[in-house]
Amino acid sequence: MFSFSKLSASMALLAAAPYVSASSHMIMGGLSPIAYERVDSIVNPGTVSSHVHGIMGANNFNQNSNYSSLRDAECTSVPFQTVDHSAYWAPSVYYQDQNNHSFSLMPSTFNIYYFFDRNGPNETVHAFPEGLKMLAGSPVRDTYNASNFADQAVSFVCLDYSGAVSSNPAYAERQDINFPNVNACEDGIRYQVFFPMCWDGVNLDSADHKSHMAYPVDNYNSGTCPSSHPVHLVGLFFEMLIPVSGYNYWGQGAYVLASGDPTGLAFHGDFQNGWDVDVLQDAVDNCHNMNGDINLCQVLVPYIDEVQAGACTLDSEVVNENVGLNGSPLAALPGCNPVRTDFSTPATCPNAAAVPNFQPTTPPLSAGWADVGCIAEGTNGRALTGATMSAHNMTLNVCAGFCQSKGFKLAGVEFGDECYCGNSFSNGASATTVPSDQCSTGCAANSLYAKCGGPNRLELLQFGGTPAVSSSVAVASSSAASVPASTVVVPSSVVPSSAASTASVDTSGIASSIIASASSVVPSVASSIVASASAVSSPVVASASVSSIASAPGVSSPASVPVAPTSTQILLQQTSSAAAPVSTASAGTWVASGCSVDGPARALTGFSYTDSNLTTASCIATCASKGFYIAGVEFSSECYCGNSFSNNLGQLQTDNHCYMSCSGDMSTNCGGTWSMNIFKKQTAAKRSKHFGRQHHRLSNSF
Repeated sequence: MFSFSKLSASMALLAAAPYVSASSHMIMGGLSPIAYERVDSIVNPGTVSSHVHGIMGANNFNQNSNYSSLRDAECTSVPFQTVDHSAYWAPSVYYQDQNNHSFSLMPSTFNIYYFFDRNGPNETVHAFPEGLKMLAGSPVRDTYNASNFADQAVSFVCLDYSGAVSSNPAYAERQDINFPNVNACEDGIRYQVFFPMCWDGVNLDSADHKSHMAYPVDNYNSGTCPSSHPVHLVGLFFEMLIPVSGYNYWGQGAYVLASGDPTGLAFHGDFQNGWDVDVLQDAVDNCHNMNGDINLCQVLVPYIDEVQAGACTLDSEVVNENVGLNGSPLAALPGCNPVRTDFSTPATCPNAAAVPNFQPTTPPLSAGWADVGCIAEGTNGRALTGATMSAHNMTLNVCAGFCQSKGFKLAGVEFGDECYCGNSFSNGASATTVPSDQCSTGCAANSLYAKCGGPNRLELLQFGGTPAVSSSVAVASSSAASVPASTVVVPSSVVPSSAASTASVDTSGIASSIIASASSVVPSVASSIVASASAVSSPVVASASVSSIASAPGVSSPASVPVAPTSTQILLQQTSSAAAPVSTASAGTWVASGCSVDGPARALTGFSYTDSNLTTASCIATCASKGFYIAGVEFSSECYCGNSFSNNLGQLQTDNHCYMSCSGDMSTNCGGTWSMNIFKKQTAAKRSKHFGRQHHRLSNSF
């Protein structure tokens, strides 16, 4: 998840408003959706909704959610575990191909702001009441009324940190996305909406989902509440950020809301309260001068668990349709949503598909198999040494089926697409479980909704009986830990090396929207756009060579989204310091420059990828080929490139922070958790601009 403690410097940009100190607010930043689907429990309760939303919050959210059910969620994708089980959602954005008019789901991240001080004189700010539902903006708005606070509350910002257009009045914050040249917004576009904060004190919802709420009389984002809605609630503000780089804006219609609107006027946000109201009220009353940093609200600090938030996955049924999660373009927007600018009458779709049903996000385990939980790998080699394979269609059932076909009763999935089998544990491993959030890497075939282990962690499956005790026969660590994932590691008498090819996918009971051969959650763009860097949305790319997930139309140079580390210390082999300088004809001479600090916003934002066989040399060669002068290796299998450090990161730290072995060379270190081994080319660096820095440049318009 996003490192909120590093946001305070940028929070000084908050604009002053009447009676506002611009300090008693907090930001849940860099959030990635826990689901993309046509569900809206406010506007379309109990059924499939009209258009696709990006959804954050409680992991049991569904079409029938209410306050009581949300409070029962096992986890939430926002930082405040156990106390904030609210649901937050907004329409997704699709990229429309200019030539064939197909649609590709665009990646998005969210910043959610809470304001405790936007009240007028002599007003008290109250927590959201139990069961409150509200909608800001309208999915059918197609005009702008400058005197209407509800219309003013929706706006758009062109992000350009190079300064090329940021000082041009034509690119100032506006009420639609029709900037003179959208492609000049090199760091993306920010869709934003401020919710009404005045409640009538009686109704938790209304027929239009708006009338029970109102904006203050002074301004849409602060001031005194009208007498008709006298209860001043916490202020709520959404920012949704989408990339521009790689998505050529060829004209109106290139970026389309899931409802079919190409202008942005129909952008909106939904909120369904799931807070422990007493805790939120305590925070409202006692948290001040936070300047956006949630860690400065001592009331809420005990509930912050960003690792759990990153590992939290949806545990409810989803709409059984393809919404573009696998990166493949769609012939039409899901539902009946033709691209149009006139929403005065409902759209008609005579050839529309039948309304889909709801299906589980993941199928039940194959008969006879049970999920034991998350376990650690062996201390000096693999825990399961009977057989192994890797597959881009990996699921728990794929691994279980493979192991069962080879006569093994234990199966373990690791790092998203790796499967290991055995009948007993080796190398010091056991069935003792570790916290489930350590197995937070998405399964290759279902990376948003299912988890398949993690770095040096196995999701352990067992066929009947009790897990076996550790084997007295250990396999040498060099033979288990350093082999490519695609190689079968078994005694020759057990299974031939070609056995991996016999694995097949069991997709029974899985919604079609989540069956994909690619591991991408959304069309791939460079890693720095994914501010949360959470495992929920960070697919694994494991192969014998550098891999890049298929990009959306118009992406000039595809790059895969890297696996995001958790705060858990990964048990990998400790080795010597970084490699010696590398010199090749193509890369030139590079010098090891120590171990540097990284973070979710990323120190190097030029280009990145993951590789299950990463070496320092391969990372350097890739960065050099793309014209960069700094290379960083991190978390064993991640490579980052740039020409300078960004986001106040890159500071040197002691070498013991870079302790992880390279995935392709166990004798060399490749960084650590939020730590990079840095290599620099011995020449003058050039400046590089890249989408992704927006998460430290937050709105000054609220």
